[in-house]
Amino acid sequence: LTSTNKASSHLYWQRVDVKGTPYLIAGAEVSDGGPTGYLRKSLSSEADDLESLAWSLGIATTLALLVAALLAQAAATTVLKPVHRLGVAAKRLGEGKLSTRLRVSGTDELAELSRTFNDAAAALEQRVADMSAREEASRRFVADMSHELRTPLTAITAVT
Repeated sequence: LTSTNKASSHLYWQRVDVKGTPYLIAGAEVSDGGPTGYLRKSLSSEADDLESLAWSLGIATTLALLVAALLAQAAATTVLKPVHRLGVAAKRLGEGKLSTRLRVSGTDELAELSRTFNDAAAALEQRVADMSAREEASRRFVADMSHELRTPLTAITAVT
């Protein structure tokens, strides 16, 4: 121990294992140039404490990871459920079900997106209804005109 110390101070220490048990050996010169005294202290209780701490940290880390995973799953479900509902509603709207609307709750971006979807669906439904009404009016006009034109032609054909 003393032969490996190149320091100017005369305090020595080293950690060693003796038959699997950790020890700290410390030494110091009792007086300048005099004899050196050594002390050997078992570190087994400290090693047990460190092992217990490692197990405690391992368990705490595992529990923290599980809680974090559950919170992440809950957050993902909270975010993804409205997105999924929006996708289903868009598909139904694309299939021609123009009365499709989303239930809006909250004030976040997804709620705003749902409101925008509902506004767009209502506008589309109104435009389709207007176009259907115009088409029906055009058909009635053409039918009435055909009837009105046929009536004089029938009378003329009957006379000749």
